[in-house]
Amino acid sequence: MINILVVEDSKIVSTSLKDLIENDLGYSCVVAESKKEAAECLLKYKGKFDVALLDLGLPDAPKGEVVDLIRKFSIPTIILTGSNLQADEEKFRDKQIVDYVIKDGSYSLKYAVSVVKRIVNNKSVKVLVVDDSKSTCNKVCNLLSRYQLQAIPVYSAESALHILEKNQDIKIIYIDYLMPNMNGLELTREIRKKYSKYDLSIIALSGESNRKIISKFLKYGANDFIYKGFTEEEFFIRLNNSLEMLELFENNKNES
Repeated sequence: MINILVVEDSKIVSTSLKDLIENDLGYSCVVAESKKEAAECLLKYKGKFDVALLDLGLPDAPKGEVVDLIRKFSIPTIILTGSNLQADEEKFRDKQIVDYVIKDGSYSLKYAVSVVKRIVNNKSVKVLVVDDSKSTCNKVCNLLSRYQLQAIPVYSAESALHILEKNQDIKIIYIDYLMPNMNGLELTREIRKKYSKYDLSIIALSGESNRKIISKFLKYGANDFIYKGFTEEEFFIRLNNSLEMLELFENNKNES
């Protein structure tokens, strides 16, 4: 059973989330109205929650103190906020938050639930990260792991082709442009000889300022492109877009 924890003192919001999670997704939803109740739920369920949705302004935790409580259990976390989104992102930047949602209507709650579904589904999805820079590889893999994806780091194009041959269920590949022996464009071209963009999504990475690189990657078969100075929000938005497109193609294939 998939267990989702909602910590929210607004009964209207918590009831709406519980209804969407249980009726639309078929998951079990546990609701707490305070940090104290959240702690009791964590104790009762031994911290076994797949995702947590947290209100930052609880009666006994008005400054988001509940985030640190949940973080101790390594539960993927979505922040529910009614305040300044940018300020909250800055404040909790190092707290391993998956996403932030402003509570401003039914659409925002539906979006939050769609992220819950995405995180749960991601556990079976493999992503290959190809970059000769170990620091960049680690950064991307850490973000992917936060989203519950199975991240596989490799540091050369040759290694990427070898791993891809052994793991043909990989769904997304992040490819650096500048690499020795075989660069990202050449690797993209090699991959596209066997895999279509409907079966395997390629997201190109580059620190180059030359915008012609973008068009070349797209011509060679990349699905998307992101500069290495990306923000976490941009990274997750582009990642979600790729995952949603792959699911759409897969569903269409199954229905035909």
